[in-house]
Amino acid sequence: MEYYKYAFDVTTDEIVSRIKHACFPAKSESIFGPNGKYDLYGPIWTILTLNIMIFIFGNIAGYFDALANETTDYKTEALRITSSTSFMTFYFLVVPLALWGLIRLTGEDLKSHDSRPDYFFLVSVYGYSFVPFMPAIVFYVIPSNPVKWAVLLIAGGVSLMFLAKEMFGRVAQTLDGKSMKIASIAMLVLHLFFILALKWKFL
Repeated sequence: MEYYKYAFDVTTDEIVSRIKHACFPAKSESIFGPNGKYDLYGPIWTILTLNIMIFIFGNIAGYFDALANETTDYKTEALRITSSTSFMTFYFLVVPLALWGLIRLTGEDLKSHDSRPDYFFLVSVYGYSFVPFMPAIVFYVIPSNPVKWAVLLIAGGVSLMFLAKEMFGRVAQTLDGKSMKIASIAMLVLHLFFILALKWKFL
C-alpha cells in the first residue's frame, strides 16, 4: 500500500511542471527531477483527459468537415469515447508491460536493481508521453487534411523524443544491442499505428 501512496504523492505544481516538460523534451533535465521520483497521478489524468478530448474535438472536427464539404448529414458519434478508452488503456498499460517483460526476460542481471526500470516507471513515462497529443487534438478541428496530418505527426515526433530522453537511457543499461533495437523499432511502429488510429478511427 505504501508503494502506491508513493506513486500518488505528488503536488499540483509538480504535475503542471511535468506536463509542460513533456511538451518540450529538448530540456536536458529529467521530467522527474534529480531524485527520479515518478508518479501515476499525472499519467492517469492525461489518459482520461485525452479520451474526453478525443470525443469532444473529434466530433467538432467531424462537424466542421461536414460544413466544409457542404453536407448536413453529420451525426455525433457517441460511442467514440468507449472505443477510444479501450484503445488508450491498451497503450497506457499493455505496451509498458510488454517492454517491462522484455527487460525482465532479456535484460542483463544488474547488481544494482535501482538501474532497472520497474513497470510503474514505464507506465508513468509512457503516460506523460501522450501529453503532446492534447494540443494537437485541439488544432485537429481545423478543416484541412494536411493540417490534421501535420499536427498529429508533430505531436508523435515530440512524444517519441520525450520517450527517448526519459526512458531509453535507463532501458539501454539493461538490454543488449539487439534487444534495444527491437524495443526502439517497436516503439516507433506502435507510435505510427497510434497516429493512424487517431486519424482514421477516433478523430
